[in-house]
Amino acid sequence: MINISIEEANKKSLMEIIQLVEEKGTATVLKGGRRFIVLEDNEVDGEKYADDLSVQKTGEEFIQKYLKAFKELAK
Repeated sequence: MINISIEEANKKSLMEIIQLVEEKGTATVLKGGRRFIVLEDNEVDGEKYADDLSVQKTGEEFIQKYLKAFKELAK
C-alpha cells in the first residue's frame, strides 16, 4: 500500500495513480483527514455483499432461534 497526499495526486495523471496501484497493490489518497482508497478490481472480487433477501432470511432465522427467549423478555 502506498499513501499519496491529495496535492501529489493532483499533480499525477490517473494513469500514474493506476500504475502505482499495479505496483503496490493499493493506493490511499489522503485529503483533509479523509482517506480515499484505490484498489485493483481483483482485490474486490473476493468481497461478498449480502443482498436484501439474505439479510432478511438471517434475521428470520435469528428470531426463530431465540423466539422463546424474546417472549420471556416481553413478559
